[in-house]
Amino acid sequence: MPLEMTTFGLALDRRSRAPLHQQVFDAMAGAIRAGGLPHGADLPSTRALALSLGVSRNTVSWAYERLVSDRYIVTRQGAPARVTRPVPPPAPAPAALPPVAPPATSLDRAGQLLRGPRSARTPLARPSFQPFVPDPRPFPFVQWQRLVSRRIPASCREDMTQDHPAGLPALRALIAEALRTSRGVHCRPDQVIVTHGGQAARDLVFRLILRPGDRLWMEEPADPAARAAAIAAGAVSVPLPVCPDAGWDLDAPPQPAPQAIHVTPACHQPFCRVMPADQRHRLVDYARRHDAWIVEDDFDTDFQPSLTTLPAIQAIDGGARSFHVGSFSRTMFPGLQIGYAVVPPVFAAAAVDALCVAGHSASLPMQGALHDFIAQGHFARHVARMRRLYAARKAHLLHLVQRDLSNWLIPAPGPVGLALPTRMRDGLDDGAPCAAAQMRGLRIPALSGYFHHGSARQGMILGFCTMTPEEMAANVAILRACLMGTDARGG
Repeated sequence: MPLEMTTFGLALDRRSRAPLHQQVFDAMAGAIRAGGLPHGADLPSTRALALSLGVSRNTVSWAYERLVSDRYIVTRQGAPARVTRPVPPPAPAPAALPPVAPPATSLDRAGQLLRGPRSARTPLARPSFQPFVPDPRPFPFVQWQRLVSRRIPASCREDMTQDHPAGLPALRALIAEALRTSRGVHCRPDQVIVTHGGQAARDLVFRLILRPGDRLWMEEPADPAARAAAIAAGAVSVPLPVCPDAGWDLDAPPQPAPQAIHVTPACHQPFCRVMPADQRHRLVDYARRHDAWIVEDDFDTDFQPSLTTLPAIQAIDGGARSFHVGSFSRTMFPGLQIGYAVVPPVFAAAAVDALCVAGHSASLPMQGALHDFIAQGHFARHVARMRRLYAARKAHLLHLVQRDLSNWLIPAPGPVGLALPTRMRDGLDDGAPCAAAQMRGLRIPALSGYFHHGSARQGMILGFCTMTPEEMAANVAILRACLMGTDARGG
């Protein structure tokens, strides 16, 4: 005789987020494992159980099908479902084995860099000081949604039925023209490779030009993500010192000469400085004389004041031996994940092949929406609006740091960049206050984390883009408490 429902006390919580069919399955499976539904017991029909619980028959049918699939019950034609032999309890966990140290591969070393403070992707409870990240809240998502919705039906008929691994031809042509007019970059559309974000563009270029063991002359300090991509490609990083005041030190090039050079001349990270024109020409001349490639990371150029914008290194070189890398995610919103690389003509075909192997291609419908966003003028209007907003927020943060944090931090604002670099006073260490701030929900990269050769400077890289003045004031108060709490001198 089928069991009554009161036999094993099945009850549903209609306020729970768990679906009703899942609750039915979980309760019955648990009762079978616990012995409340013994082996060989007949179960109510799906109709009777649904009526008893006040749910649809489909809800109970789904639960029964899952119970059959997991071998808790069997069903028979013209007879009630029956509980089968109970599922044995899980085997005890094996004894813990001693930890094994991972091999010191180049990928592991790159992973260590990516596990630094700038690589964390978990959402924060509040807008924070995370630098070099745009504020998505003012972005015109209404227009963007319309463009995406228009592109998706079209992509089903056109974009998704054609092979465009290096990007939509119309977008590649638009990027080439925009770079020509704004940065003086010399390129044809077939030299523009659209990628799944700026980091993918770096990775693609490094793998094209570097072999394991090749020397890469790289800024010191430098963006940990760029350094990680180089190490993952097997490169040996050689420091190119950058000073906040004197700029790039090109007077003592490494010996032997490197195979490639990576620089961020438009906006050095983290010092937010622009490489002077004379140093750009010297770098191009060095690359020509030593047969080296230049990878130019065009960092945060869109938000620069017009007076600080210089022609790209690629424009000086003529594109013969330089790569130009950029990203729309830093300008629009991080989730866009569309970047690009401009490669020399001799690499145009090889870059497409490498992109197919690496799987770094960007979504075609999103590329189409980006093309329309730029072509219709939305991009230029957004950049102009955000340039004014970020300038005001930078000025406000500088005021707050000078007023409230001057006992610990000396601001060193650069003329460009979406961050305010600072250095610690009196030889203070940056690790403890940055860790304390992280515990309070504020993500602040330590300046020392950008150094990878020799002694590191101590300081904090304070972002300002994602905070309103009110949010900024509240976060500065929290940071002040962190600095006071980790400083034996007091506040």
